[in-house]
Amino acid sequence: MAEAPLTNDPQTEVRSRTQQADMYSVLLFDDTENVREYVVICLMQVFAHSAVLAYKIMMEADRAGKALAEVEEETLARRHCKQLQDFGLLASIEKSV
Repeated sequence: MAEAPLTNDPQTEVRSRTQQADMYSVLLFDDTENVREYVVICLMQVFAHSAVLAYKIMMEADRAGKALAEVEEETLARRHCKQLQDFGLLASIEKSV
């Protein structure tokens, strides 16, 4: 059985690196202002996370001081970070490595 030939396509490699480089992490930070249930509801509304996932993210922020809420392209990350902040949550974005 013949194997498919390997290609060294620089365009594919550049697109792949660009796509990875353009991803941003939305971080949620622990705060003393908001109750846990509210944070879970906000995560569900902003990211459409399930209740289970939203709860896990909230608990990670509660225990560790911050949690990764989502990894996405920059425009969405900025929009979602702003939405979390508008809900009164502490959030930021940073470029993923």
